[in-house]
Amino acid sequence: MNRIAIHLPPNVDTEDLLNVGVIGLIQAIDRFDPGRDNKFTTYAAFRIRGAVLSELRSRDFLSRSNRRKIRELEKVYLALEQKNGREVDDAEEENVKFIFLALPTKLITVDNKIVGIEVQKMELGEPDDSGRRRPVPVPGSEYILECDLVIPAIGQDPDLSYLEDGDYGIQQTRWNSIVTHGGTMMTDNEGIFAGGDCEYGAMTVVLAVGHGRRAARVMHRYLMEGKVYLDEEDAMEDIINGLGTFDKEENVGICGGLHREHQPKVNGAERAKHYEEIELAMPESQAVREAERCLRCYRVGMLAVN
Repeated sequence: MNRIAIHLPPNVDTEDLLNVGVIGLIQAIDRFDPGRDNKFTTYAAFRIRGAVLSELRSRDFLSRSNRRKIRELEKVYLALEQKNGREVDDAEEENVKFIFLALPTKLITVDNKIVGIEVQKMELGEPDDSGRRRPVPVPGSEYILECDLVIPAIGQDPDLSYLEDGDYGIQQTRWNSIVTHGGTMMTDNEGIFAGGDCEYGAMTVVLAVGHGRRAARVMHRYLMEGKVYLDEEDAMEDIINGLGTFDKEENVGICGGLHREHQPKVNGAERAKHYEEIELAMPESQAVREAERCLRCYRVGMLAVN
């Protein structure tokens, strides 16, 4: 609970969350099956954490459409921030124009041909409880950008509208994702599993593959034993991930190391004139230096579980 509370805004009362955690503990006591190969402390920890996170999700006050628009903008900004600068620099060298604080809202067509795109201006709103100023639409600020080709690249959301057409017993969050329980990837509908973007939200392929692996392991237990649970390997994996054991910014005192070699490329003014390959082959000496780099390092951590 303390680890979650550190990242909460001031308006969230930790006492309320403690009460929710107690309810999660009571549910864990009621539902724990001693016959399963799982420790109560591990099971209870996941029930409590799940109850607290569900409570936090329920407090989101934005509508789904507004949340989706803001999330799309944040994806773009976050992607640019996380890049090492090389891709953005390449585009600027080719005189690519970036328009920030702008939300595409509509494609304009004439005779089934793209002629423009409607864009709404955004502005940074007042700082929220975390101190971050999030983009919000500016009313009446729509304008048209003339164009003859549009390449959508602002992310995607799962289409869960089919769940509203019937009583599937699958709970959704306000973020248009599917609720699963206890790290098992099973939904409220027994035997139905979910993972990847439709469960976590837009993230990486690595996360989706990890969800698929976890779901496959739990499905095997469900089909062979008729039970859904986490084994010790699954539980340990989640505990370590939840602890945030490793800090990529930490200076661990390891000296040396070889910098990554970058491929030579055609200059920006020249490559803007054609669509031919712009990254050239490395000279042999440079390729050898890159091949000599160690690409996988290990750090040993110890975790004691009662």
